[in-house]
Amino acid sequence: MYTVGRCKIRDWRLQFDMTQSDLANESGVDRSNISKYEKGINKPDLKNLKNIAVVFGCHIEDLYEWKKTIK
Repeated sequence: MYTVGRCKIRDWRLQFDMTQSDLANESGVDRSNISKYEKGINKPDLKNLKNIAVVFGCHIEDLYEWKKTIK
């Protein structure tokens, strides 16, 4: 079983040499929300995750680190 770890939106954004404003303009997600996602203050809803993943050409799952949990 896996649990969701750290949000990697900032990592992806920097890899694409984008500012938060660039990502906001391309994804349609408000820049202040992107900032909050990157800081871990808020978690994006599915629609915003999808829009951000489309910009990067990745899967939604790629926007997070995944931690294996031991039962």
